[in-house]
Amino acid sequence: MPSPATALPPTPPVSPVATASADTASEPKPDSTPTPPKLEEELLSSIPLDAKASGRLRVSNRSEHPVRVALLSKRQAKESYGKPAHWDFAPGEGGGKGLMLSLPEGKLQVKRGDILVVFAQDGSRHYWGPYVAGETASPAWNRKAGEWQLILQP
Repeated sequence: MPSPATALPPTPPVSPVATASADTASEPKPDSTPTPPKLEEELLSSIPLDAKASGRLRVSNRSEHPVRVALLSKRQAKESYGKPAHWDFAPGEGGGKGLMLSLPEGKLQVKRGDILVVFAQDGSRHYWGPYVAGETASPAWNRKAGEWQLILQP
């Protein structure tokens, strides 16, 4: 039996008013109209309808950490990946619009199945991902621009 010093405090009673409002909060209101999604939400889709979506990659580091974005591109053959690539970003680099990534040997094309991982470079042990293009919520596909967008939040 635990000593009184380690015993947990009793659970406070739940107010019937709070319970009623919590129960009715999830019920739809008959006279309410749904609000249209924001324009950005309409353009971005985490999983594109076109399974063969392929496009550029735009990255925005909105965190306070310097980061490295690593990309492992999937090849045509199943279970095979190409040579990895990486890019370094300063804290806040890319800000609102993001920066378009490229490769020294040519144009970068990210496609479904490509893997992205982001690591903080300041010793803080922060990381984002792993993300799989077209299979995870990020990067998001911008169908209007024909590009993938990865936004790193703090």
